[in-house]
Amino acid sequence: MRANVGLARVKRDDEYSLLYQASGIGAVIGSYRDQPIYETLVDEFDRTYTYLGLAQRRPDGSIDGDAIAPGEYVFLPGLLYRRDHHRDPCVDAAPSLFPPNIP
Repeated sequence: MRANVGLARVKRDDEYSLLYQASGIGAVIGSYRDQPIYETLVDEFDRTYTYLGLAQRRPDGSIDGDAIAPGEYVFLPGLLYRRDHHRDPCVDAAPSLFPPNIP
């Protein structure tokens, strides 16, 4: 007899949802807690992230890691950004898994 096994979402550690060593590029679109909100961030690996809004917080004031979707990251003090895979040089530079079509 085969067990019915479903896919469960594994909670990632909140620490993995934080974005470190990123710099703002492009327009400043506002401020939060005396920090500028940049439309776009770039990290040390030249990956880009687009501003989504403020990260949700728990009643105790900590960032709610359960509310962060895959591909989303928090840049302290609580700004939520989504990674731009379509503008990602890491993806663009990756070698193709398929050989070129040679007749």
